[in-house]
Amino acid sequence: MEIPTTEFATPHAFIFLHENSVFLTFRNRTVSSWNIRGQCIRRCFEDHLMFDQCTCNNICVNSSQTLIVSYCQDPKSSIGM
Repeated sequence: MEIPTTEFATPHAFIFLHENSVFLTFRNRTVSSWNIRGQCIRRCFEDHLMFDQCTCNNICVNSSQTLIVSYCQDPKSSIGM
């Protein structure tokens, strides 16, 4: 399936969560989830930003694929939390 670049900018990294049939995409310190039809179903972490440009090396997803653990930035400071 092809998604127009106006709707889907190339992510820096992505993870496919096979249990839920969704993709997590990481771009500009934000996370979004997409279904296999190419529809954005959620913007994750809406209340905070990832500390640095995200790679799959600094993201952990639990085995049931219901929890994302990451290093995020405190919006009140320039130091990560």
